[in-house]
Amino acid sequence: MNVDNVLYLIDSAGLDTPDKVDRATSEWPIKRLGELREQLWEILRAGSDAALKKTDASDPFDFVASASMRGEDGCFAWGCRIGKARILSRYGALYARRVLIPVRIGVSPIYGETEHEARYGFAGTLMSILEYRPLIENGIASLSAGALCYCREHLNKAVPSHPKIESIARSLIDHQSKKFSASIEHRSDGSDMLILSGPEDYLPHGKVFYRFSNKNRRAVRKVQSHAQSQSNAGLTLARRKLVVEQLFQRIAYDVTIQQYFTTSNEAAYLTDLPGEAQVLNLLNASEENEVRNALFAKHLLHSVPLLDEVPIEIIIKLRKEEPDAFLQYRAAIAKVIREYGKGKTSLSEKDAKNISRDILEPELARLRIQANTIRRAGIRKAAAKTV
Repeated sequence: MNVDNVLYLIDSAGLDTPDKVDRATSEWPIKRLGELREQLWEILRAGSDAALKKTDASDPFDFVASASMRGEDGCFAWGCRIGKARILSRYGALYARRVLIPVRIGVSPIYGETEHEARYGFAGTLMSILEYRPLIENGIASLSAGALCYCREHLNKAVPSHPKIESIARSLIDHQSKKFSASIEHRSDGSDMLILSGPEDYLPHGKVFYRFSNKNRRAVRKVQSHAQSQSNAGLTLARRKLVVEQLFQRIAYDVTIQQYFTTSNEAAYLTDLPGEAQVLNLLNASEENEVRNALFAKHLLHSVPLLDEVPIEIIIKLRKEEPDAFLQYRAAIAKVIREYGKGKTSLSEKDAKNISRDILEPELARLRIQANTIRRAGIRKAAAKTV
């Protein structure tokens, strides 16, 4: 199975801890890292084929992790990527039946990337996979390539909704681009750093950084209007337009990946970035669905405990030993989705309040009690292990 091959590749290369990854990706010859990266990419591509063959009965807690959830949404700092991977792992251990995690950043070649970017991106990917390890080893998570190897014509055949997704992205570019602003910093290496600021619905931290080297200035010139001057203001405007377009195109592509992998499995899109969810909502939009989704969002969304103090290995062990504690909340959510989320039953504001009060709030209260029990058990076991 591909996930076993991923872990075997990492272990056999001696990269089984973040410190070893940091040291190796800084010191190894770039050719050696390139070969390892190519091997990992081939294993992930094989994992994509395996993911499409899973056709057993779907479950509301089968997920495809979005680019934001897996830390591939624009902020590639190790702290952000590892933090996102850690949250995804804990959520998966507590609530998911299974999670498919596409991987692209750091392993899929990028045109014009520098050696530093290749080393840094690959290191972040390896560190993220180490966070997923407990889920992978216990069959909760599987990895796949986060890129679809199709030309435009065949991509439209593989994902029939792709043209509509692209149309949604173009519409969002037209309607949302004015909400973004940009400034440029000139770097000592001759490159320019564009700082894009905008709504956090689309940008992590509300801003993101893009490096423009001599190699990709041609793309900017294609965007820049002939009527614009060659002033700094004109160049900044052209670059802002380019990166905003790329931002929405990346979100659209990520939704396309989710659609591709759920043709047979019907897995849900797991995201913490409203902009990603927006594209999927628009893809499936109808007036009735929009009203229904608005009511769900208003009354039924809530946070769930992630048990940060408890080692994830203990959570998985308790999940095996006491499965009912992990299944009751999922069953409640499944009931809501089954009866109100997809059916033709009308949903009023009163209905949404009643669902929250009668079905979800009792399970959420029970879940918090169980969380405290598990937390105390995990802390005791961790303390005993330390002694």
